[in-house]
Amino acid sequence: MSSLTKLISTLARVSDTKLALLNHSNVQIISSAKMSQYPKYFIDPTFRNDELNALYETGEVKEKALVPCRAALTEHTSSEFYSSFTRKFINHVMRKGNKQLAREVVEKAFEVIKKTQIQKYHSLPPEKKVDFTIRDPHELFHQAVINVKPIMVLTPIKRGGVRYQVLHKYIYTYIHLDSKLQLIYRCFPGSSSC
Repeated sequence: MSSLTKLISTLARVSDTKLALLNHSNVQIISSAKMSQYPKYFIDPTFRNDELNALYETGEVKEKALVPCRAALTEHTSSEFYSSFTRKFINHVMRKGNKQLAREVVEKAFEVIKKTQIQKYHSLPPEKKVDFTIRDPHELFHQAVINVKPIMVLTPIKRGGVRYQVLHKYIYTYIHLDSKLQLIYRCFPGSSSC
């Protein structure tokens, strides 16, 4: 019997044994769908300078010093240009996992907004230039999302087997961000629908 034949027969026996073990009734299959890298008692990292200063002022630093902390994400920085709102928008723009392209598209859009503001400023007569202020595109984006935020929303409530649509005060959730972003997509620079 050649060594190749021995190897093949050994592999066949091992694979048959593994299949028999997997089919055995006392084997538990662990699902990783609800597992997390960190336990629930780990806290989110604090990486912004203003948040750190607030923790020192309130004295919460002593409490959080001994609690284990999750690792910060790669896009979390203490830069003054960091915005969690812009980061969420970039994640919504992202297609097929290409975050670099999404970030470039959003930054290019902010650049177009800034150039448009500067062109408007230079086209104004000198007496109106005093009243015109050039704003940061990130601030404009944040203000635009706040402006399209609904005040009241309809929610289905079931009473007596009948579902009623009832108005109530809007409470922000991450799911509602998608509907606000749809309005912004329509009116984004370069779009012909606005």
